[in-house]
Amino acid sequence: MDAAEESRRVVPVVRGLRKAGAGPISVDTTKAAVARAALDAGADLVNDVSGFRFDAALAPLVAARDVPVVVMHLRGEFEAMHREPRYSDLMGEVAAELEAALRRGEEGGVARERMIVDPGIGFAKNAGHSLEVLRRLPELRRLDRPVLVGPSRKSFIGEVLDRGVGDRLFGNGGGPPGARARRGGDGPGGAGVRRDPRGRGRSPVIPQRLVQALAAPEFTWWDILDILLVAFIIYQLLLFLRGTHAVQMALGALVLVVLYWTSLLANLQTVNWLLRTFLPFMVFGIIVVFQAEIRKVLARLGKTPFLGSFSGKRKEEAIDEVVLAATTLASSRTGAIIVIERDMGLRSYIETGIALDAILTYDLLVNIFNPETPLHDGAVIIQGNRAAAAACFLPLTVNPELSRTLGSRHRAAIGLSEDTDAVAVVVSEETGIISLVQEGSIRRELDGRQLRQALLESLEGKVRPRAEAPAPEAVTASEE
Repeated sequence: MDAAEESRRVVPVVRGLRKAGAGPISVDTTKAAVARAALDAGADLVNDVSGFRFDAALAPLVAARDVPVVVMHLRGEFEAMHREPRYSDLMGEVAAELEAALRRGEEGGVARERMIVDPGIGFAKNAGHSLEVLRRLPELRRLDRPVLVGPSRKSFIGEVLDRGVGDRLFGNGGGPPGARARRGGDGPGGAGVRRDPRGRGRSPVIPQRLVQALAAPEFTWWDILDILLVAFIIYQLLLFLRGTHAVQMALGALVLVVLYWTSLLANLQTVNWLLRTFLPFMVFGIIVVFQAEIRKVLARLGKTPFLGSFSGKRKEEAIDEVVLAATTLASSRTGAIIVIERDMGLRSYIETGIALDAILTYDLLVNIFNPETPLHDGAVIIQGNRAAAAACFLPLTVNPELSRTLGSRHRAAIGLSEDTDAVAVVVSEETGIISLVQEGSIRRELDGRQLRQALLESLEGKVRPRAEAPAPEAVTASEE
């Protein structure tokens, strides 16, 4: 239809509505000549379903008249818009193309605040696309413009309700949460329409089928499995963070995330801009701050029950040798750190010491930690039933919650247990107290029987050792 014929049909209707006191009046056209004639006849705004693509003169006209304009999403031409529309990212592509329409309007002189966006329900979209647009409509807030939706009598309502075009009034109320109805378009309606209790007209009773279609996509067993896996991962992450100094940092990050979404919902533009600007850099900060925790999580994910020297060689004979050596060293108040490798390899720590690769015996351990020998300073690392190395250097813990009275020997054992799944036996040189360290926690004042039982539980995985905070009164300031 040419502009002259379209104007001949539209202008009398606009004049009649204006004379009857209706308003606001919108003219739906893609032609500048029709829009000019309608505005002269009393129209208040323009609705361009092409998003300023079909007529380059329309944007300058809207700018000159300084009237609001609705820019709608429409992919392609009218004739081909329903030929198998395809989207790889529906809302992402709709938002990007609407942003391009806004830019075209600005290039034509239209102020951005005078433009309203319309996702184009039913235009170049099948029923599934239209339902998804309604469900995800809040995502268009990123455009920072009012959103207009026109689902009235669209074909997707007929598909959902299985009704003809003359019997779709029910579906007109199926808008997204928070939407406000501006036009009924059907007068008093039919039997399925009830009086609005606020006295502002009539609103449809939405059928349950349409409510369900808009509420959520169809669930499958894969969706349930997906949710369960995510819940399990989050649960394991919370278990891992519990009791560590990372909890407070994680809570701080959560506060920032909540603040970000609050700024979106409440339209706090300055706060949102600040968070959008600095949050990407916080990702690198999180990697730096949580590097120890990230390394530990990745190491745990990578370990299997088939790796590690002690996974298949948990022999009570080796445990007995360690217990006998620890009690002997404790009786003479000789300091010692004996590290037992489990599933995670300790090669990087073994290479810092003196390689032994000797059969593990009580006599060997006692002689290594003799203060008169050159190998006594450092840790012994045990792989299976062999002493792999002596005089090994271990990383000191940086946990600020530990007692300041703990010396470097205990801090080294705790630091290693934070990074690996190894178990460490520590003998205090100052007090002769035997301690067991695992997973960043320490159990103190163990005798031979208790130490043997604790090692069996830890190495065989029968019962996790009871985590206790180090008792400050049990350690002297000079202990190492």
